[in-house]
Amino acid sequence: MNTVHIIGAGLAGLSCALKCQNAQKRVVIYEASPQAGGRCRSYFDTELDLLIDNGSHILLGGNSETLSYLNQIGSQDLITEIRPAKFPFLNIKDNNYWEITPPNILSTNWWKNKNFNMPKIKLKDFMLLLKLGLAGRNVTVRDIFSENHPLYPILLDPICKAALNTAAVDASALLLWQFLKNTLFKGEKACRPMIFENGLSPTLIDPTLQYLQKGSAKVLFQTRIKKILYEDKKVKGLNFSDRNFSIQPNDAVVLAVPPDTCSELYPELNLKLQTLPIVNVHFRINKNITLPGNNLFLGLIGSKSQWIFIRDKLLSVTISSAKSIVSMPNKELAQMIWDEIQYICKINQKTPPPWRVIKEKKATIAQTPIALDGRPMVQTLVDNLFIAGDWTNTGLPATIEGSILSGNIAANEVIQKIK
Repeated sequence: MNTVHIIGAGLAGLSCALKCQNAQKRVVIYEASPQAGGRCRSYFDTELDLLIDNGSHILLGGNSETLSYLNQIGSQDLITEIRPAKFPFLNIKDNNYWEITPPNILSTNWWKNKNFNMPKIKLKDFMLLLKLGLAGRNVTVRDIFSENHPLYPILLDPICKAALNTAAVDASALLLWQFLKNTLFKGEKACRPMIFENGLSPTLIDPTLQYLQKGSAKVLFQTRIKKILYEDKKVKGLNFSDRNFSIQPNDAVVLAVPPDTCSELYPELNLKLQTLPIVNVHFRINKNITLPGNNLFLGLIGSKSQWIFIRDKLLSVTISSAKSIVSMPNKELAQMIWDEIQYICKINQKTPPPWRVIKEKKATIAQTPIALDGRPMVQTLVDNLFIAGDWTNTGLPATIEGSILSGNIAANEVIQKIK
């Protein structure tokens, strides 16, 4: 039986492995770290005495690749769907709270404003979003919507940072359109937020490993690849620090690693992709603390914090496109974020509870117009070498959905190649 050798056990590598195994291919995964999941994982934090995710994520009803993936591994019941779709926001500068409630069809009933102070948003303002789909490859979101447009600070910039990890001033209009086309413009069901209340690894990663191992796939942890051996435009071997693997003529190799690692192993790729950080701050709290509106999550305007998630005794804050704060000392950063939490949740406690700061300094590529031309296709100039990752040319932003889609695309190419 032909073997698919997958370098990297992040979501892209795991989704590729899942599809290849279902196509009756032998699968071997090589992972440099002691655990799977890459940037989408959980671990038990002894300081907090809680299971925490390295970063908070929300799925949406329109994330069809991810929902299909969850169905395959049998963990679709481990996510909490919020229905009807609702996205709560708070502007901490004026304490104005509102909710975006996408309707089943286009209408003017988008906002449920509790304080009646929201800017007047008309249907034509939302229809202007259609211009994103007509944008050229070099157009940013700000090129279409000025910063003075009423949707810019309260919808477009938050969405760009959340979905593209890039501020609207730099974000690709076409990439934002791809996101909106699969969610907002498909109606309420496609916009329903889905929360990982059990954690990322228990929901996405652990069930995948169990599924793969039941099908005889091998997952080799702490196995860092040093070099790929090429000959006559084919991969002939994989060189590790303590072993070498020969690649048989009808085998395939998939690089499901970050772009800088991919460039080291396959220099011909010559990648020049800028990356941007994401910062997450986790606090252990008591159960009496709630978010405004008693929501599971909350979007924020006018603050350093962008999104707050609350799960039992864990309160997590996410800051995307976090260049301005990623170099701050952790203690100073935790105090700054806790000061905002105090105000938002009406807590009289100046000293932060136990906390953990997680900085992903290269969380995603910068999803700018330049990035559209820099994202590579899954095929390479090497006959049996393929690439997977949310940073590849999937047509989607670099998210969980993009990661899984990239693995599926790579798997389809591999299956065709090694029939």
